[in-house]
Amino acid sequence: MNDLVEVVLPPTLFEIGFQCFSECKNLKTVFIQSRLKTIKGKAFEDCNSLTGINIPDFIKYIGDDAFRGCNINVTVPKSCALCSGNEGITQ
Repeated sequence: MNDLVEVVLPPTLFEIGFQCFSECKNLKTVFIQSRLKTIKGKAFEDCNSLTGINIPDFIKYIGDDAFRGCNINVTVPKSCALCSGNEGITQ
């Protein structure tokens, strides 16, 4: 998926699966406009072009290494449960 540059998640989406966008090297922006509750482990691992992702207040869980290898800092709501292996994420 090297051609993927931007993702707009549909409003009906509740979960981003394990390694869903992993190694999408050209992915720059992800727009979450859904009722997303879960981002599984390694979902965006090694998306090193990622410059923007909005994490809404209703996210409840982010799995291990979801943003490992990304060059951004991700801020999530305090109500979100994080796995221990999440570099680059602050609450």
